[in-house]
Amino acid sequence: SRYLHQQGFYVRQAMDGEMAILATETRLPDLIVIQISLSFPDGYQVCEHLKANPLTKEVPLIFLANFDAPASSATSFQLGAVDYLTKPYDLEEIGTRIYYQLNLKKKWVKLQQENQILKGKLDLFESSHQFAHDTTEQVYLLNCAIAATHNGLVVADALQKNYPIIYANPGFEKMTGYTNQEVIGRNCRFLQGNDTEQVGIEEMRQAILEKRECCVTVRNYRRDGKLFWNEISLSPVFNSQGEITHYIGIQTDVSQRKLAEEELERSKSAVQQMNRDLYRLNQELHRLANLDGLT
Repeated sequence: SRYLHQQGFYVRQAMDGEMAILATETRLPDLIVIQISLSFPDGYQVCEHLKANPLTKEVPLIFLANFDAPASSATSFQLGAVDYLTKPYDLEEIGTRIYYQLNLKKKWVKLQQENQILKGKLDLFESSHQFAHDTTEQVYLLNCAIAATHNGLVVADALQKNYPIIYANPGFEKMTGYTNQEVIGRNCRFLQGNDTEQVGIEEMRQAILEKRECCVTVRNYRRDGKLFWNEISLSPVFNSQGEITHYIGIQTDVSQRKLAEEELERSKSAVQQMNRDLYRLNQELHRLANLDGLT
């Protein structure tokens, strides 16, 4: 635990299986390292409990064991562990494997998010393709659906200089406070105001240069000057010659989510500080109890 703390990890310890289960339910960890010989219950039973819980099912779990038969390793992986280590433990190896599993988890989460976005776009494409061959009434219903959505939707002309907006739905008007007449012919960057030095904005510029889609979250400003967090999914539209003719931007106000994330981060920092204070106090009590001659 000291080694992992030195490597920049925030580590919580549990002395037995019951405490381990309680710790994961109190605050969901990013990864669990568990001793098989844990008591009350043992490591295998804790693993079975965690894998049966939908909240902790996807948390990567690494088993630590004594010198065991190969069957123990097989049992660990059958229960859902992602790695298995036996004594003697090498701290650097443990750290490397933890880094690997955490990075793998991040990539998996990102891949799931990208797949979800692609699925939504595929559904939209299939619906659009179907409507293109349907009756006027169905096309009318599609237009009504786009107009009724709470998300902002804008279409920019990629064949004109500065990519001017040629369509904005009512959801965009409601989100930003700007009327359709005020935004037609303008580039969407006016929503950035003077706040142009943002990572998300640079990602969009790079995506446009590379002629690919992207999904970013940026700070934008409404007509009254109030800030809101805007999640933008930007997709190019190609013609039969492979040229980009338009860009479609789907915009979602995620301000409440960002506020919740910031509050969670503040709470996390407070808990970490409290744990550091408790650690120092524990060290001092240990010194007084064991090293101080008068005590």
